Amino acid sequence: MCWTVSAAGIDEAVARLFLETVQPPEIELGLAITVSLRRRSSAGAETALGRFLKSARTRLSSFP
Repeated sequence: MCWTVSAAGIDEAVARLFLETVQPPEIELGLAITVSLRRRSSAGAETALGRFLKSARTRLSSFP
């Protein structure tokens, strides 16, 4: 037998406590950090791809 329990009241309580604890500046800071990390990650991937392509071109240019 499978039991289920409604957690709507728990979800509401957790959301209320979260919003009482975390203030808008903290949320904005968290979002800014997330955006910055994504940009850095993307830039790092582009740099790695650039190095790979340069290496591949060098190897291919050595073929007759």
